[in-house]
Amino acid sequence: MALQYTINFIRMLRTWDRAGYLQVLKLKLFEVIERTNNTITIFSKKVMKKVKIKSDTQRGLFDNFYANIFPKLEGQYELIKYTSSRSSIYLELGPVGYMTVPTTENELKNAISDVLETVKILHENDIVH
Repeated sequence: MALQYTINFIRMLRTWDRAGYLQVLKLKLFEVIERTNNTITIFSKKVMKKVKIKSDTQRGLFDNFYANIFPKLEGQYELIKYTSSRSSIYLELGPVGYMTVPTTENELKNAISDVLETVKILHENDIVH
């Protein structure tokens, strides 16, 4: 009897699958965002960014930002690795702070406050984002 119930259950699942009622959830291990001059890959534990460099002036701006301004963001992000080649800059950033989506109004207020504080620091250093 148990075998018959199992076979019927499997048949029912196959019917639902063919009808499109069942969908297999796919675990997304990373997300890639392509932009004109950069690629951002978001992993669960880090963010990697590749920026195409067009000039020495642009390279100087990035070098200044990550050497002098980025450390002032205190605890928002962690710069794990910063390397460059002739045509690109490679960044590896680690998250510092929230690892989950806010579930209460207070958590959301705190998260928004942290984002605004970061933007404030950027603007104080003449960086518009």
